[in-house]
This record gives sequence, structure tokens and C-alpha cells, in this order.
Amino acid sequence: AYFMKEPDEAIRRSHAAMQCASLLREAMWSMVSELYLDAPGIDYVAYTEENLARLDTALENYRTKYGMQKS
Repeated sequence: AYFMKEPDEAIRRSHAAMQCASLLREAMWSMVSELYLDAPGIDYVAYTEENLARLDTALENYRTKYGMQKS
């Protein structure tokens, strides 16, 4: 194990939050790519849709398990 022990709930929650942040970054990158890149054979719109769907799933899983952050 990375921390020399099994991850506790705080580490698991942090990991789940980082997964959401990573998917958000990838979705935003693909949105920018739609506007500024034009490589042959690359479907930037589909890639954006795929990443947004993955982000929605990750956020739903996070909210189901950990609830929503209070503002």
C-alpha cells in the first residue's frame, strides 16, 4: 500500500474528489480542443461528450457516497 497501510476513509474521499477534478480538467481540455484543434480523424465533440458523461458519473458517485459540500 502506498501509505504503508490500507487507505482510510479520508484518503478514499480525497481520491474520489481528485478523480472528479481530473475528469473536469479533461472535459475542459476537450472543449478547448473543439474550438482550436483540427486533427484528421479526431472527433473532439464525441471526446467531450464522453468525458462529460464520465464526470457526471463520478460526481454522482461522490455525492451518493459523501454528500454535497455545504457552502
